[in-house]
Amino acid sequence: MTQQNRSTQLSAIRRLKYKPFDFLVGVVYAADFSISYAAEVPHLVVLERATYSKHTNSHIFHMRRDLLDDPRVVDITARLSI
Repeated sequence: MTQQNRSTQLSAIRRLKYKPFDFLVGVVYAADFSISYAAEVPHLVVLERATYSKHTNSHIFHMRRDLLDDPRVVDITARLSI
């Protein structure tokens, strides 16, 4: 993220209802490429929080920091940080 772009939107996720993954691992970087936070997010959490976009025929998911407050989400920031 940068001062000019604070978006945490990930790439399009297609076929989400068919469970193409068990966990989504997301990493949010700061402007200097250090890791701001990272998490292992279960499919069910992604399904609950994503929104469908008819225009792209995909789901849109934002890797927001408040995901770390969900007890089903594993904070992996420390494991990835040097």
